[in-house]
Amino acid sequence: VYKVPIDDDTLPYFQTPELLAKSAPGMRWVPPVTRPKTYAEAISELKRIRSRMSNNNSEDEVGRLILGGKLEEGGKVLLGMIPRVTVAGRVVVSKLEDACNDATFAYDKVVAAEAASSTASSTASVTSDDSATADTWTAPTSAAQKRAKSIAILTSMRAEQAESAFFQLLATLYQSDILIGQGIRGDLGATAVAQIQILS
Repeated sequence: VYKVPIDDDTLPYFQTPELLAKSAPGMRWVPPVTRPKTYAEAISELKRIRSRMSNNNSEDEVGRLILGGKLEEGGKVLLGMIPRVTVAGRVVVSKLEDACNDATFAYDKVVAAEAASSTASSTASVTSDDSATADTWTAPTSAAQKRAKSIAILTSMRAEQAESAFFQLLATLYQSDILIGQGIRGDLGATAVAQIQILS
């Protein structure tokens, strides 16, 4: 079994059975995972998946199956969730990065507009000497600049936090998948030991 990375760059090669037959003759076509169209759809999907995996929830499908000793079934459910988490998480991170870029652009526009309207240079500036062309950073002075700069910084922090949480979640899901596989093969010892390790 070969798993193709879920990526926009690879989609043109296997989006339809005909395209796959041209790119990789003889391979069985499986429909690619569709991406949520909006940030709200992606968040909604991630919340649904979380409710299916939450230890405090009666809908915890994977935990219920593992606890019942049905490691294979739990593994299949988990494997079905991983691609959905991947595409929804990528949409969330991408949209937050776009918002970060927009906030930075908005800050730059506020600074440029105020600089153009001001004839006197009343802003404090710090010049970097380490480059041939001097880079100038202008400290925010007006309320509009400070507000725009705060929004840009907070949006950037939120995007970084989301990306970090997304990669952590994927690592945990893949680790759980590996543990389930080891439990099925008996590498972890008795089923009860495997169940405890997987559920922790």
